[in-house]
Amino acid sequence: EELEVREVQSLVQRPKWFRGVVRKVANENDPPNELFCGAEVECLEDGSSHSRGKTKKKQQLLVLKRRRQVMVEVPQERNMAQTASIPTRANALAPEQTSSLRWVNLYGEEICKCGTHLELRNKSQPATVSYTYGNREAPVEVLKSFNNVHGAGFVRESLRGVPPAPGAVGLQNLGNSCFLNSIAQCLNHTDPLTMYFLKGDYVNDLNRKNPLGSGGRVAIAYASFLGEVWSGEFSIIAPRLLKQTVASFAPQFNNVYQHDSQEFCQFLMDGIHEDLNRVKEKPYVEELEGRGMEDEKAAIESWRKHLLRHDSIIVDHFQGMHRSHVTCPSCGRESIKFDVYSTISLPIPPEKAITEVRLEDCLENFEIGEQLDEHNAWYCNSCKKHVCALKMIALWSVPDILVFHLKRFQFDNCKKTGGVVRSKMEDKVDFPVENLDMSPYILGPLDKDCPP
Repeated sequence: EELEVREVQSLVQRPKWFRGVVRKVANENDPPNELFCGAEVECLEDGSSHSRGKTKKKQQLLVLKRRRQVMVEVPQERNMAQTASIPTRANALAPEQTSSLRWVNLYGEEICKCGTHLELRNKSQPATVSYTYGNREAPVEVLKSFNNVHGAGFVRESLRGVPPAPGAVGLQNLGNSCFLNSIAQCLNHTDPLTMYFLKGDYVNDLNRKNPLGSGGRVAIAYASFLGEVWSGEFSIIAPRLLKQTVASFAPQFNNVYQHDSQEFCQFLMDGIHEDLNRVKEKPYVEELEGRGMEDEKAAIESWRKHLLRHDSIIVDHFQGMHRSHVTCPSCGRESIKFDVYSTISLPIPPEKAITEVRLEDCLENFEIGEQLDEHNAWYCNSCKKHVCALKMIALWSVPDILVFHLKRFQFDNCKKTGGVVRSKMEDKVDFPVENLDMSPYILGPLDKDCPP
């Protein structure tokens, strides 16, 4: 019979509970067996002996003086006696006892029925999904502790189960990996990209020889991740393979620290783009200067040059163009260029009186010109030096799937120390879930047949 057993080294004030199985039941009148660790059983001193110098006899306070014992097996305590310090009273184990097999009092406080402290297991036991990276590495079990020691950390893996809806699968936190999980969930629900991978169309576009890519490994890892999410066999997924694959090419993610989700999104999308770039041999292309040209012609030519080197599913649905206009404050020289973007970083308006900001306010603030500081100075070919120029950015076109990044942090110079002070903006940004009209913010021509 399965039950809950208090951990062998657990404190009475802060008990920890494991699942155990009864292996043997002692008779009522059998002499008591020596207990292996566990919490001390409350005792009562026998008051019959009052003579001086004599030790009072102690009796255990068990319900109705029941002294029956049971032998329980606790798999999670296996080998614990070899790797942790054990109280002196448990140094000598009985021949039939091991670190995971021990006697406990049936009516004591060491055991209780299932469901008292731990959640009941389903009849269908969760399966384990293991990722094997070498011949010598053994598969990982669900929540198996490192070195079999409680509290040393656990490896979380995928669990089988029926999701509430197709693709609605939870993601395990792999040590502060919320930055990865949030981006993976967002990209998972972008239909064009997800269907492209689920249908297997990515196989024909794999570019394993691209020196800027990963040899196709990032794209294959993401395809494997989507295959598990949409298989209908898992309720929880551990995106371990995806995380390790991206981290092998972006070492800053090869740890359990917190990271910026927008930075990870950019690395993941760039990795997928380079692995699936349909351009196998990239020609040399010079940067186009749009000064003196009509904007529409300069934009078309810039996009054409971009497609000579970049053509993938990311370009098809995630990339647009913006117009950059830089003016030198000294000589008035202008520079106009059309650059490709996949993410728009929106500054939050700094008005302190506004407690709730609209997304439209952020878009309007994005189009306001900025004076470049000395750290971001622009090189003027006429003045032959770096200058703090005036820069204006306007959206020329937007992609089918537009990614906004809210700039929550602002940096100011400290007048006392001369250093840089970072502060976070906690303002709530209200945005429409549906029917976001971007036409007022687009400088380029609009297609009347396209939805707003």
